Amino acid sequence: MSTPIKASDIMTTKVYTIQEEDSIQHAITMLNRHNIDHIIVANTSKLVGIISKNDLFKKLLKLSLQTTGSTYTKFQLSKNNVSHVMTKDPVVIAPSDDLKMATEILLMGIFHALPVVDEKHNIVGIITSKDIMEYYHDQQ
Repeated sequence: MSTPIKASDIMTTKVYTIQEEDSIQHAITMLNRHNIDHIIVANTSKLVGIISKNDLFKKLLKLSLQTTGSTYTKFQLSKNNVSHVMTKDPVVIAPSDDLKMATEILLMGIFHALPVVDEKHNIVGIITSKDIMEYYHDQQ
């Protein structure tokens, strides 16, 4: 019988983080600069939330419906901080949790990323739907 694959075996360990006080515009810049779909919101190395591109698209849509000008929308993105759009206290997994568990959580379809945290709630990685698909693809 084979050993179950653990979250630590497939997680991305290079995790980009921002702080709650950072602007929404900064979050957009970080996502684009690093070509990622999710960014962790942290207080030092402790997880406080997560933001996805989808969260930001919803915020942009709401702003565009409330305003008539792109200048005002840009102003709002630079003025409001990420705490307004982040998912607070997201579902997390431990490095020792198995891949099947991570897959089952993501298959619920509510979100597409799981922060991986240690017993002290320090961020040690992230697993996305894409990571899981790449793992199974590579097994073929």
